[in-house]
Amino acid sequence: MEQREHQKAMIEAAMIATMTTIFVVGTFYIPLLSMLLVLIPVPFLVLAARRATRYAFFSFIITALLIGVLTGIIYSLFIFVIFGPMTMIMGSWIRRNKNPHEVIFAGAFASAAATFLLIYLISLISGIQLAVELGQVFESVLEQQAGSLQQLNIEPVAVEEVINYMLLIFPALIMVQALLGSFINYYLTIAVLRRSEAYREKLPEFSHFRLPGHVVMGSFLVLLLSWLTSYVESFNTEGMVANVVLLIVMIFFMQGISLISYWIKRTRVPKWFRILSLIILVLLSPIITLIALLGLMDSLADFRKLTS
Repeated sequence: MEQREHQKAMIEAAMIATMTTIFVVGTFYIPLLSMLLVLIPVPFLVLAARRATRYAFFSFIITALLIGVLTGIIYSLFIFVIFGPMTMIMGSWIRRNKNPHEVIFAGAFASAAATFLLIYLISLISGIQLAVELGQVFESVLEQQAGSLQQLNIEPVAVEEVINYMLLIFPALIMVQALLGSFINYYLTIAVLRRSEAYREKLPEFSHFRLPGHVVMGSFLVLLLSWLTSYVESFNTEGMVANVVLLIVMIFFMQGISLISYWIKRTRVPKWFRILSLIILVLLSPIITLIALLGLMDSLADFRKLTS
């Protein structure tokens, strides 16, 4: 019986490796599919939860090797480093039925750490500073579009300030992307597993998503420590505070959106309308800070009484 289960798991691992490789290679010919690369961990997470982490690791290694053979070592290394650690950690923790918050944040931390490691290795091996290269690319685009910007009454100086700010918060953007990617992959994985008769865990409702209680105190402590670095000459306080503020805003923004989803759900409106409303709120960047403040107040007051 055990041998048969092992064979079934190996077959699943091989099928997932083959289909994922075909999808990744397909992004070369259909660039629009590249937006879905963030979902690469889902099949491996399902495999880890259904079978074991070792099968997911084996399948991921085979996938990386096949991608390397078909597209080149650079793209293969990118896929392996960015998604590998997150997939293994989240898959293992989902299998052990860990708390959703722990799974999501552990996956986000692993993904962000792997991304920073990849950037460091690139700069170490090639001597290329990614942030500097991005800045030069943006400046080149700005010079080419200077005439068009003046016709739209947009000062190139204002655009340059935006570019400088984006480069300043580049580390936080990586961490935000890792957090969102981990969040999406977790919910999609659980949704797929729910269709399996062997998996009985309830899909966590996004409207009941709530940050751990210590996040509020921890966020303010990190912000305070970042501000205190202004008394240390060797630290870039402006960059550190900007990155910390962006991370805190995005973390509480997730809880704010969850609270709004809870309120909309109580009105008994159709599910499609609730989802559409949340998407619109996410895309309306001017109110992100307000939603984050709402999330902060919910963390303090627990409007939904989830802790009880």
